Amino acid sequence: MTKSKSSTSSKSSIPRITHDAFMKKILSDRDAARSFLIGFLPDSIAFLLDIDNFSYQEPVFHNEKMQARLADMVFDVPIKGSRDAVQVSVLFELKSHKDPYTWLQILEYLAAAYRKQLRQRGKKQRRLKLIIPVIYYHGKEKWIQDKNASFFKDFPEHLHSFIPEFDRIFIDLKALSEKEIRSINNSLMKAALRIHLLRLVKKIDGGAFRRVFEELHVDLHGNYLGSIIVYSLQNLDISTEEMNTFIDEFPEPIKSKTMSIAEQLYRKGVKEGIEQGIEQGIEQGVQKGAEKTKEEIVIKSYENGVSISLISNITGLPENRIKEILKIE
Repeated sequence: MTKSKSSTSSKSSIPRITHDAFMKKILSDRDAARSFLIGFLPDSIAFLLDIDNFSYQEPVFHNEKMQARLADMVFDVPIKGSRDAVQVSVLFELKSHKDPYTWLQILEYLAAAYRKQLRQRGKKQRRLKLIIPVIYYHGKEKWIQDKNASFFKDFPEHLHSFIPEFDRIFIDLKALSEKEIRSINNSLMKAALRIHLLRLVKKIDGGAFRRVFEELHVDLHGNYLGSIIVYSLQNLDISTEEMNTFIDEFPEPIKSKTMSIAEQLYRKGVKEGIEQGIEQGIEQGVQKGAEKTKEEIVIKSYENGVSISLISNITGLPENRIKEILKIE
C-alpha cells in the first residue's frame, strides 16, 4: 500500500470502537457465537445443552449506571431432553484492570436478570431459566478469581451460610494458549481473540498480525473486515505505517480486500468517525457507505435468527426502519 499523506494520519482520528462493542458485533454472527459457547463453556455444561438451537435475548440492563460497569450479551440455550433452558449471560468486563469486588456487580446483575424474568412470566415464559454468568476479562493483569467466601473469612463459621456464593465462568483472555485458540472452530471468533490478545502485546510481530487475517474466511466474514481493521488501528500498539507494511505482505485475495477497506478508512472515514451508536454494540462504518453496511448487517442478522429488537439494539436503527429493510410488516 502506498504510504500517502492521508494514509498516515494520526491514530487519534481513527474512529473509536469499544472492546465490548467489538465483541458484541463478532458474537452477533451465529456461527461465531456457537463456537464461543462450545469453546468456553465447561464440557460438563456444554454436554447438557442444545447449543445448536440457542437464540439471542435482549440485554438485561436498562439502567445507565449499571450498564456503565458491565455490558452483556444473552443467549437462551435449551437443555437437552427438557423443556427448560438456561440463559448464558456473557458479561464484558469494562475495566482494563482486575477488581476483586466484581462479584458484587455480578450479584447485582443476576438480581436484575431474574427480576426481568419474573416480569416476563405469563407473557413470554412460564418458568424461570437458570442464569450462567460468563465473565470475559481483557485486562493485562493476571486475575485469579476467589470464592466470595474469601472476603468474609474472619466471620464465625455459623454465619457462613449467609455468604452469597455462586459460580461463574471466568475467561481470562491473556491466559488463553495458542492451542486453545486453534481449537475454536470458527475463523471469525479466532480472529477476534487474536486481535484482543495483540492489544496486550507491547511489540506486535508482523507474522502474528498477518495470521489474524490469513485465517479469516473472507468469503464468509468479509463484512467484518472493516470492524477488525478499525479496532486494530484504535487499540493496538501499531502505527498506520506499520499497518501499511503488514498489509503489503498479506497474500491475495485478503490483501486487496484489506487494502481497499484500510484506504477507505484513511481517506474517507477517519475525520467523520463512527456514529455514537457504537456504544450500543456495533461500529456503524465510515460516513459514506455506512447505510449499505447497516442494511447488510440487518439482513444477515435476521437470517441467522437474531430478533428485530436485538438488531435494533446492536445497530441503533429503529425497529420500523429494520422492518422496512427486511420488507416485512
